[in-house]
Amino acid sequence: MMQSSTGIGLANAFMNHVTEWQLVQAYMRLFLKPEKDGDSRFVSLAHIGAFELRMCEASNGHLKEAFPLWLELYSHESRHAIERCGCHEFGEAALIADELISYARDIDRRSMRG
Repeated sequence: MMQSSTGIGLANAFMNHVTEWQLVQAYMRLFLKPEKDGDSRFVSLAHIGAFELRMCEASNGHLKEAFPLWLELYSHESRHAIERCGCHEFGEAALIADELISYARDIDRRSMRG
């Protein structure tokens, strides 16, 4: 099984599936990461071409209160998140993670063709 630098198995991500257990593990790793000056913490869940699916902490106190879980699809080419989504539960986050992986795959395939 392929492993990310965070130790999360990526074989399921390649099949368009992120499990709740992988998200629980990522959530625990996220808050065990030391804080760096002004940088928000994140944990990588999957890499798809030039994209990276990340679990990250909310940068704003109000956002943290509204949604305890945050996922983002980060583009290494533009060096920005192209999609962000807040979630309340790990099951909801797993569904959204799968959608973001599919979206990244679609963009990656189109960029290869054109």
